[in-house]
Amino acid sequence: TVTRSGTGNAQTLSNAVAVQGLAFGTHTATVTVAATGVSSKQYVVTFTVANSMAQMLPVPVRINSGSNQYLVEGWMPDDAFVSGGEDWVNPKEVDTSGVEHAGPAALYKSVRHQSPHSYRIPVANGRYLLRLHFADAYTGRSMSYSVEGATILSGFDPSSEAGGINRAVVKSFEVEVRGGDGMLVMATAADDVFEAGLEVLPLPFGGSGDGGVD
Repeated sequence: TVTRSGTGNAQTLSNAVAVQGLAFGTHTATVTVAATGVSSKQYVVTFTVANSMAQMLPVPVRINSGSNQYLVEGWMPDDAFVSGGEDWVNPKEVDTSGVEHAGPAALYKSVRHQSPHSYRIPVANGRYLLRLHFADAYTGRSMSYSVEGATILSGFDPSSEAGGINRAVVKSFEVEVRGGDGMLVMATAADDVFEAGLEVLPLPFGGSGDGGVD
């Protein structure tokens, strides 16, 4: 939002940027100034979203990874949280039947992929249940995930875990955020690495997960 004050040639423009939903770090915005009878001019404004509790999100936080073509009610697009990677859309339907803690079917239509990529999720310090949602059209993966620098998954093949291709699988982990700058989730692989969605849930939340990070 741009606010004008003053009159004549002594006018001041103040630029206010809504930072809710933006990841911590440095961002840029382009401001175009125009007036009747003169050429417009563009200014690039750089601003930093600080590690402030004011920007922390309440849990649960549910992130829909991949293409915004497949919106899922109650799940936020990953754009504000993710760094690196690209969208990929699975042309096949994913089977979620009988899968514990599976998300809506539309969640698995697209993924965020390529190594490496990461998420910075703005939640306050504390312990959480992190759920990672997967479905793969192929086999033979070896994917790794870390939270706050500690490995939670290594050599993971979604299709093997799910019992077949194009079938959902959910992995859950108890994790702790300590640094005051949100939860950092890193995805790496020698070949490809991808996920369909992430959930950050309060603890206790229906029992423990597959593993933990201290």
